[in-house]
Order: sequence, then structure tokens, then C-alpha cells
Amino acid sequence: MCAAAQYAHAVVMGVNKARVPGNGGAFFVHTSDGGPTAGCVSLDDDTLVKIMRWLQPGALIAVAK
Repeated sequence: MCAAAQYAHAVVMGVNKARVPGNGGAFFVHTSDGGPTAGCVSLDDDTLVKIMRWLQPGALIAVAK
């Protein structure tokens, strides 16, 4: 899967508003290509789309194991 396909569906979880170098620009939940991410959370596309339909604007997303 090309990098663009990983962002066919994505949810922004946070943004580096302070523009701290090395902290990336944003933190996403995006479509998985089966490999590791660079700090984001990735899910299979069907699951991600279900979550996106459930989310409400302004929702806070917590990541837990």
C-alpha cells in the first residue's frame, strides 16, 4: 500500500501547535498498511470507517491497551 492509501481515511488526534522540532506535525489514526507507523495509530480500513461514523465533532480520543 502506498503512503497515500494509508490516509484514505484518517482522524487527527492531536497537533503540534507549539511546533516543537522533532515532535512531528500531528498525531493521527489512519488506515493500516500492515506495517509500523511513525507514532500514529493505524487500523484496518473497515474498523476505522466504523469509528469515524461513530465519532462526534470535538470528541477526545484516548489510546489504551
